[in-house]
Amino acid sequence: MKTMKDLLSQEFEMKNLGEMEYCLGIEVRRDHILKTIRLGKSKYICETLLRFGMHDYKLVSTPLDVNVKFFALANDMTQEEYKIMYEIPFR
Repeated sequence: MKTMKDLLSQEFEMKNLGEMEYCLGIEVRRDHILKTIRLGKSKYICETLLRFGMHDYKLVSTPLDVNVKFFALANDMTQEEYKIMYEIPFR
């Protein structure tokens, strides 16, 4: 690993910040004894909810209307079904 870091530092400006704990919204937890790595997004989700003022919202089992019908392939739709689906905005 030292050799690789030395080679990379010849090409790029680098700093050793220690073991990675958080990167690009992903939490990284290492257990050296069990030799496992766990990745999580709970911190990112909490920060995003706080940012948009949604941290006090209540959880629901599904945010979708249960009556909405989805189609596996657009090619299997009739023209009428296509017109209906075309009018539904994507979110």
